[in-house]
Amino acid sequence: MKYGTVAMVRNTGGLRDTVTDMGDWQGWGIRFNQATAQDVGQAIDRAIEVFNDTTQLNWMRQHMMQIDHSWESSVQQYIEVYQKVGAF
Repeated sequence: MKYGTVAMVRNTGGLRDTVTDMGDWQGWGIRFNQATAQDVGQAIDRAIEVFNDTTQLNWMRQHMMQIDHSWESSVQQYIEVYQKVGAF
């Protein structure tokens, strides 16, 4: 995503937390639920639609490249959570 590649991921674990689906508000990636031919095929169909819509594709690329996915950002978010619960 750092270089403008639209992510297509299975909707699980950290990928669910990292990639917001294009069907959600301000989503910039493509998620699918199961590793089945049907779900992956639908995700590919969605990717083709985005590829053919240059306005949406350019918006998604610009948006995702502005997101800070660095470890520093993640660590800061964890610190904030721990501070809220009184662990620090």
